Amino acid sequence: MPATSNPTDMQPTFLASICWPIIIVALLLGHVTLMMVAMTLANSGPSQVIDTSADASSYSTPASEEGAKQ
Repeated sequence: MPATSNPTDMQPTFLASICWPIIIVALLLGHVTLMMVAMTLANSGPSQVIDTSADASSYSTPASEEGAKQ
């Protein structure tokens, strides 16, 4: 008859049972932090006014010489 091990020996310790959730939460928090930094840097430049009027120079000037011939 094989020897049976004690069931309490097979249970993981507290550190082993909480290790993966801590790693996942740390990765998610790191990702959120990096995304917040990226958004802050992307939006940190000065504001610019965009001219959307019909007589704006970007609308009246053709983009290429082919457009100027038409």
